[in-house]
Amino acid sequence: MANNTEYPKISIVTPSYNQAEFLEETMLSVFNQKYPNLEYIVIDGGSTDGSVEIIKKYEDRLAYWVSEKDSGQVDAINKGLSRVTGDIIAFLNSDDVYLPGTFNIVLNEFRLHPEVKWISAPSLRFAENEVISELKHKIKDDRVRWLTYCPLAQPSTFWMRDIQDKVGLLDPSFHFCLDYEYWVRFVFAGYSVHFINRPLSAYRYHGESKTVSSREKFWAEEDRLRAKYEGQLTAVEKSILKRKVAKKMRDQSYYRVLVILRTKGIQAAREEFSKVVKADPTNLATRTGIVTAIRVLLNRA
Repeated sequence: MANNTEYPKISIVTPSYNQAEFLEETMLSVFNQKYPNLEYIVIDGGSTDGSVEIIKKYEDRLAYWVSEKDSGQVDAINKGLSRVTGDIIAFLNSDDVYLPGTFNIVLNEFRLHPEVKWISAPSLRFAENEVISELKHKIKDDRVRWLTYCPLAQPSTFWMRDIQDKVGLLDPSFHFCLDYEYWVRFVFAGYSVHFINRPLSAYRYHGESKTVSSREKFWAEEDRLRAKYEGQLTAVEKSILKRKVAKKMRDQSYYRVLVILRTKGIQAAREEFSKVVKADPTNLATRTGIVTAIRVLLNRA
């Protein structure tokens, strides 16, 4: 590590805009780590909902904060990341939280594996009345797999400053896949993620969450992300990616059918289902196609 003290500096950036309802809980989850060498930066986009008052409440514990108009989440995160001076870096959105002991777990993993530059772990998903634990899994060093889907939970991901110095800041052209594009950039720069099979954070799942409200826009950005990196693949990798993406697009088509069934009713869903099957009849022979057909026939979204 760049810092040889007992507790290398951990730098956390929180971007926020009109999230007063959740912001204090997020900030306290950072402070309550009681980590002795913390650099915490909050970048607010000019909130008008009381967020600034919350930030001021804790400003003596912040390394830096600002509340000013910006061009969005990526701009806010990059403002913070450009100021960090720590050895270990992460960003935590203003509606997510760290679980108790997270920083010490991360520090111990970096110490046990000095070759590791990048750590991630599962995240709990929570709403008002429930908490769901995401499945534990292994991450493979497979560039095609990384271009097929994002396997990481952003709030549970930490990296060493070496990586940021090499790959730079987030790409401001990505709004929905901003973290996914960053992880793919790590992979294509030659870094492997070290995965810990225990949750380090919890992310709030609510109607305004981007992951809930803008799934179609996520898919569009994923297509653009693949186009950005596909040219670096071998011919064999490109062929494998083409097959995997075709399957993913088929599954997305059936997902749209179920969304329409839930939001617009049975007739609209049947019409959409017919379009999907007509576009490629072989899709109906897949497990996803059969399950979707049954749910549409039984009117079960």
